[in-house]
Amino acid sequence: AEGGGEDMPTLLLVHGFGASADQWSKCFLELRRMGDPAHPHFDPAFHARFPRGVRVFALDLLGFGHSEKPSVTYTQYLWQDQVRDFALEVLQSPFFIAGNSIGGFTAASVAADIGPLCQGLILINTAGKVTSPEAYAAELASRAGRTVEETTRSASLPPFSGPPKAVLTAFSAGLFWYLQPRVEQICKDLYRHSPQEVGPRLVNNIVRDSCDPGALGVFASGGRLPSPRSTNELMAKFGGPVLVAQGILDPLNDAKGRAALLQAAWEDVEVVEIEGGHCVHDERPQETCAAMAAFVTR
Repeated sequence: AEGGGEDMPTLLLVHGFGASADQWSKCFLELRRMGDPAHPHFDPAFHARFPRGVRVFALDLLGFGHSEKPSVTYTQYLWQDQVRDFALEVLQSPFFIAGNSIGGFTAASVAADIGPLCQGLILINTAGKVTSPEAYAAELASRAGRTVEETTRSASLPPFSGPPKAVLTAFSAGLFWYLQPRVEQICKDLYRHSPQEVGPRLVNNIVRDSCDPGALGVFASGGRLPSPRSTNELMAKFGGPVLVAQGILDPLNDAKGRAALLQAAWEDVEVVEIEGGHCVHDERPQETCAAMAAFVTR
């Protein structure tokens, strides 16, 4: 939708590692339905607050989806800078940001660094380190009260040393070729509640994108990412409201435990548990969008 303003919020969606903007397509449809009085999914509170609807954007991170996959150093800083620049140059207005998996970490990083332009942060089975308040306080104390960002800026961190490039490339190539023909089964394992939602469109997009020149280099970058800021640090710097929409059947980690840690890590965190796996925005879009719409409405 065109326009913007307080009566028409803007929502920016960030995908996870190996995925693309297209994985948010069901959310675009669902959010439209929630504003249509003739549809069963109509949300009266959402429509009353935003009768003109909501502007929704999703983008392919550099190296994924239909984007270019150049031979550059891929790090979390590259992706967060890309999303930040998109917000500043394309959105040009206050916005909410949502991210899944490493896209959640990217979204949190953008929210922390972009200032008051970000009105709210939505984490969907986010990646990134999160600890209890006590453990985070002890970590800060071990660095004389300095955050990872402050330590990085003062050049006080020890030099980062990832695996040798030749070793990482060889290992990544073997793993890459092993995983590529198994995309459908891997996705079904991640969609724990509704594996039938893994259709040809999702699988074909991932396989197609992985065949692009340079895709292997992006995949290998996962083994050379420098030390990240923790989610505790990012939420504290952001200082605004956070929604954790957590698929509690996520097989990649203790989803319930992580949700509890995220809720304890910052004073303004709301947790909504959804019966689904790692990508509930695609597996359970109705429930996920209902949580996002209620959060944006408030």
